[in-house]
Amino acid sequence: MDNLVEKRQQAIEKLIAGMSMERLVGQLLVTGFEGVEAPPLLKEHVRNHLVGGVILFRRNIFDADQTRYLTGGVQHAAGEAGEELPMLVMIDQEGGKVTRFDFAGRLPSAMALGAAGSRSYAYIAGESCGKVLCDLGINVNCAPVLDVLTNPKNTCIGTRSFGSSPELVAELGAEYINGLQSADVMAVAKHFPGLGAASSDTHVGPARIDKSVDELLECDLKPFEEAFRYGVAMVMATHAEYPKLPRDGELPASVSPYVLTELLRSRLDFRGPAVTDDLSMGAVAGRYGLGEAAVRAIGAGADLLLFCHNLDEIADVHSAIMSAIKGGGLQSERVLEAATRVLWLKAELKDRVAKAGKAPPLSDLGPDMQELMFYEIAENAICVVKDENRLLPVDVDSSVLVVLPDLRPSQKLPSLRDAMLDYFDSVSEAIYGLDSPSSQQVDVVLRKAAATDIVIFCTFSAGSHPKQLELAEKVSSLGKPCILVALDEPFDLSLLKGFGAAIAAFGFAEPTFRALASIIAGESSAGGRMPVKI
Repeated sequence: MDNLVEKRQQAIEKLIAGMSMERLVGQLLVTGFEGVEAPPLLKEHVRNHLVGGVILFRRNIFDADQTRYLTGGVQHAAGEAGEELPMLVMIDQEGGKVTRFDFAGRLPSAMALGAAGSRSYAYIAGESCGKVLCDLGINVNCAPVLDVLTNPKNTCIGTRSFGSSPELVAELGAEYINGLQSADVMAVAKHFPGLGAASSDTHVGPARIDKSVDELLECDLKPFEEAFRYGVAMVMATHAEYPKLPRDGELPASVSPYVLTELLRSRLDFRGPAVTDDLSMGAVAGRYGLGEAAVRAIGAGADLLLFCHNLDEIADVHSAIMSAIKGGGLQSERVLEAATRVLWLKAELKDRVAKAGKAPPLSDLGPDMQELMFYEIAENAICVVKDENRLLPVDVDSSVLVVLPDLRPSQKLPSLRDAMLDYFDSVSEAIYGLDSPSSQQVDVVLRKAAATDIVIFCTFSAGSHPKQLELAEKVSSLGKPCILVALDEPFDLSLLKGFGAAIAAFGFAEPTFRALASIIAGESSAGGRMPVKI
């Protein structure tokens, strides 16, 4: 045994020997909370050893200094409570539309990386993300998404996936993991054993995936196997059901002994912590209470439990787990096994911080170079799917109308018009409601479209927002030259046939808009290859 590993093992055994069962259970719970400061109840839970980590969302993050203060405060509270190892500070900073903060630049979506098809781009994206997170005091990123997108109607995953090829997802996912973990931020491969074939959203309710174990091994599990070989720190279990599995097919994977023990541990030999997806999601919360879900998940083989919106109920969850242990419904050996995995991960984080020293300030991470790299990735990701009417490149003397969905408040949209003005003298803009454009917005779009030479019509997940399709069809029926741009799901392009040209952008960050404008003007070429079939 390696000397460092042996020392860590001894240290963890000594630590566990001095911990009560109540404290061990607390190591398994991760909570979310409201606000940009740690609330008193969270600090109380940390002092009482009821939680082993926190997970941050956009609601918790204002800017870099505030985030460092927040994460530092969480660690300070843990230290004052006598914790020898750091708290897990987690986040879902995937890139693309799942971005919890963008003050350090918006990372490319996984599907943009898939379209670019470059292992080095995937590594750079992971490394860039990791450096920023490390500087902010965030030590676990719930990324990358390793779901193979085999169902085009799966809008829950969509551009969060690298693509529909298991080999591509495996290759780029592994490089992203390498990049992220090189910056001393632990990666979480999700959503085990694969959510790409789902047709419904586990955030809302049940999702069924009708695949046998052999079918999962042939496709969905390949990226996870590669991630395990590359040393990914953690894996996240989905709440989807897999009725064709030999056992537990009626159960969500997150509470399935077959999935979390036999498949994950015995068959695939993964040894790191397994974390559940948020146990307050509809697919689980609609079936069990939080306490029962927690007991079932730990008993099935989960090591960490996520409660993203349930700070007020953490004490009750902790009590439910303790009652199950005392009543014989949950084996204390299983809790000990789970806590050991979590503490091992925390010890790894502590050793990495001690070895690396202080992370470089955010300003020293080269934001200009990062912006250039993200522009290069965008340029090599964007795909011209069709140009039947030879609309591209657009004559720079043309008047151009850019039609965009309003993504506020969930997303911040930069100005495509400003990017287009780098090449065109006459560019106007019209904004429409994402879910349901108002009659006034429709009138403005049609009036401006009738008065311009060419229209750039942008959609955002139009399959989930069909009113976009109605407006797009009205615009195309005017007979004006129209270019359709799918900002997010490329499958939008298959829903609309009346456009002379169609472009998949795979994102809506400023580098993407600048690359898109350059391609439309003919100053550069679209270098992407479609990572999914449309």
